[in-house]
Amino acid sequence: MHDNRSAKHRFVSTRLLLVLLLLGAFCSLIIGCAGGDDDSKPGDEDNGDGPADADQEDDSADGDREDGDSSDQPVDGDEEDDQPEEDSDLIVPTTLFLNEIDCQGQSEWIEIVNTDPSSPVDAGGFAVADDLSDATHSYRLAPGTMVSTNGFLVVKQAQDLGPGFGFGIKCGQDTIYLVSPANTLADQVKVPDLPDDTTWGRLPDGTGQWRETSPTQGASNQHSSSEAGFLFSDSEVATMEITLSEASRDALASSPYEYAEGAISLTNSHGAYSVARAGIRLKGGLSFRPIGDKASFKIRFTEYDKTARLAGLKNITLNAMVDDPTMMRESLAYRIFRASDIPAPRTGYAVVSVNGEDYGLYALIEKYDDLFLAAEFPDGTRHLYEGMVDLYIGQEDEFDLDEGDEDGRGDLSSLTQAISETADGQWVAGVGAVLDLSRFTRFWAIENYIGHRDGYTLAANNYFLHSDTGGFFAMLPWGTDRAFTEDIDFPAGTGVVAAKCAGIPACRVQYDGSLADLLPVVDALNLGEVATANAALIAPYVADDPKRPYSEEEHQEAVNALETYLAERRAKAETSLQP
Repeated sequence: MHDNRSAKHRFVSTRLLLVLLLLGAFCSLIIGCAGGDDDSKPGDEDNGDGPADADQEDDSADGDREDGDSSDQPVDGDEEDDQPEEDSDLIVPTTLFLNEIDCQGQSEWIEIVNTDPSSPVDAGGFAVADDLSDATHSYRLAPGTMVSTNGFLVVKQAQDLGPGFGFGIKCGQDTIYLVSPANTLADQVKVPDLPDDTTWGRLPDGTGQWRETSPTQGASNQHSSSEAGFLFSDSEVATMEITLSEASRDALASSPYEYAEGAISLTNSHGAYSVARAGIRLKGGLSFRPIGDKASFKIRFTEYDKTARLAGLKNITLNAMVDDPTMMRESLAYRIFRASDIPAPRTGYAVVSVNGEDYGLYALIEKYDDLFLAAEFPDGTRHLYEGMVDLYIGQEDEFDLDEGDEDGRGDLSSLTQAISETADGQWVAGVGAVLDLSRFTRFWAIENYIGHRDGYTLAANNYFLHSDTGGFFAMLPWGTDRAFTEDIDFPAGTGVVAAKCAGIPACRVQYDGSLADLLPVVDALNLGEVATANAALIAPYVADDPKRPYSEEEHQEAVNALETYLAERRAKAETSLQP
């Protein structure tokens, strides 16, 4: 729209608004003005309609009545004067606001929130649009489309000639408008480019700033997984409650590695988050503890509802740290990996209760899932394998497949063949074509530095393998709760990749370079200071933990030993690099 036309419309609209205000004031003060409200006016409580059933908000949120009321039509817009101005200065007061937008191109939707804390609102006559000059790009809601108090209304894109808006929403291009029954602009937002599996929403609902959010159709908005860093904090300890039915608790007692249904709630300084139906199972090998003891948990928020998230996350691991009396080894270890450009989980702390019973302090560990991988590997994901055996030909089926097609393990076979069958003179080039050797030698140097005797390089255990869409692999760490205890030499490695690399001069040079590059990274992290601060943070929670398998004295001794290890390890690594 041309600038002179916008200016003219704003001028006319402003004069009209002033006239109406003066008439209204005169009417109410002098004459009294008999009422003449439209029955479909938003917020009118005399229309006899109650709030929509909360359980039906997702399915019927397009506002259509079952009889196919023909009032669900595009906004009248044959003449430009019927359309509201695209100008935020002309937005009219309302308790209905745009709250969350899905523009990912599969089943797009627009969520509207009612911010009125006391009354439901009739959204009938309101419209959503992505172009105010084209009537076919607007969709008006039927009278009687109620939005409950502090509730949500989801308007969906039409599918297979069903009800819904007929336009598409383009991430990074479109602006979405909420238009009142009087054809005035109620709200608008421009939708930016967004990562997969995210939406554009307000935090907090209705009033907060627009930002990247996790899809929560018809429910309170949550941070996206990439913004869930506030869960993984060294500055506070969250509170997490697990609620299990008697049947679910019995199921975890009899089949601990199978998911049972339970409710999860988490509270920290940023707010409260919950998932009513999550999958919960126990975890651990030698460290396994049953449900009545200090068990470790894997929690899958999407087990029963694929759209469910907790603070933007689909999964989380709760580690009881029964093998880690310092209660901070994983936090420190993964910090080093991440600082060295090796994708690794973020960590935090929570005090956990199960059905009201205090289970004590746990480590919150981020899980390797599709959200994590999308953020860390822009070239995509073909497979994610969990490794508990070495990379020898014939052992490919021994790897657990966490992401990708179960029927296609050709990428893993190509890797094992390259490792075992490539001649020494071509080994760096041949293996480097299918495995990121630069990252691997950094990974190996860090495992040596932290004394991770239960990792890949010394035990062919506790690691993951990620392959991108081209079949190119990277190795990721896991299970570092026994790190920082072994005085391991540099280099040390019995895993086949490490052992082969150590015997090939060109590969050994890469390892030495990775170890040398690690030292300034470690210096910058100030791990000794971090360990001291973490110990102070968790000390009262350790003291109150009713299920920890070690005493407070043993905890303090382990913390002292960790600080000594960190102080001495740097010097040994530097000495090993001297000719």
